[in-house]
Amino acid sequence: MEPEILYILALALFLGLAVGWITGRLSGGRGAAILVALLGAAVAVLWVMGLRAQGWDGIAYAIGAFLFAAPATLGALLGGWLGARRRNRRALKRAGTG
Repeated sequence: MEPEILYILALALFLGLAVGWITGRLSGGRGAAILVALLGAAVAVLWVMGLRAQGWDGIAYAIGAFLFAAPATLGALLGGWLGARRRNRRALKRAGTG
């Protein structure tokens, strides 16, 4: 696999992770769950559009789904979980129960 493709995957994963972490940290997990649901829906829509298209158009939709949206979804899922977990730990520590 070409290194440029791996860079794109890593960048999409990192951006999803960062946005998911910030969203999970600020919203306590609900916003991150909504973000992950929207990104997952984008993956599904792009995939279905790729199945319906022919030739290069179908390939472009598949690339959009699996090289951009899917890693961002995975990163947002992980980042949102970590951000919400950090927020909950801080809240417990401030309350004196953690």
